[in-house]
Amino acid sequence: MVVADPVVLCTRPSGFNEIMRRLERNRLVRREALPTAPVGVEYRITRLAARRRSSFPRFMAGR
Repeated sequence: MVVADPVVLCTRPSGFNEIMRRLERNRLVRREALPTAPVGVEYRITRLAARRRSSFPRFMAGR
């Protein structure tokens, strides 16, 4: 598994779920519910997000 350098997703306080919903809505991550108890969730970066990685800080700032 390759782990990329961390990216600042948001400059203002936000909950994890809010950030992930925003990324999912904009097709930057794909959410998958896992059949576990309790239910687990896995997020994967999309190809679109991988190509646009340098734009994340501006995107999350709402510009």
